[in-house]
Amino acid sequence: YDCPLLHVQEFSGAVAVRLAVVTLTGRELVAETHDAHSIEFEVPAELASSFTYKPGQFLTSGAE
Repeated sequence: YDCPLLHVQEFSGAVAVRLAVVTLTGRELVAETHDAHSIEFEVPAELASSFTYKPGQFLTSGAE
């Protein structure tokens, strides 16, 4: 697994997974339909490979 946000360790037939939490700043909010939006985030250059877009990906988010 080549992702700086996902750390996977295999041992004794089991797999341990540790996820990193990253705070991102929203750059643009696009209203796609009346009930669906796309959000474009500002991603630090060193994490760009971890945030590549693949069709069909969805994110549930919240705001404070």
